Amino acid sequence: MEENNVHPLEGFMSLTMDNLKQMIEVDTAIGKPIDTPDGSLIIPLSKVKFGFAAGGSEFNGKGQSSDKQSDSESESEAIIPFGGGSGGGVSITPSAFLVANKQGVELVTLHESTTTRVYEKVMDKGPELVDQIMEMLKKNKDDKDNHEERKRR
Repeated sequence: MEENNVHPLEGFMSLTMDNLKQMIEVDTAIGKPIDTPDGSLIIPLSKVKFGFAAGGSEFNGKGQSSDKQSDSESESEAIIPFGGGSGGGVSITPSAFLVANKQGVELVTLHESTTTRVYEKVMDKGPELVDQIMEMLKKNKDDKDNHEERKRR
């Protein structure tokens, strides 16, 4: 491929990364300082997570075999249909405040609610929990079947 020919996937990735850069800047993770009337300075801190994915595929055009191209086209001139896409996401969670005043500097953390921590743990342990629940249900069914079989005897 020639240098001035940019693959479509490269364009998708570049555009997505540029948009993510616009969304995430230093002021996102470390917020703008806030001056209070008593002379304290408060700086908000956030946890920033982001993800990025891109993918695509080239397809042979109608009437072209996968192994051969027409004699009139060189490999770099061949036009191959392309399908693809890219995307990204950002999660910003406030996590702490840095407080500077006459007494000194203090980091004040924000504790996540118990409910949030429970949900996160359930999500992390999801597959393991499903296996345990299925095992318990199977055992319960087996016990019930055994009990009914003993009753019949």
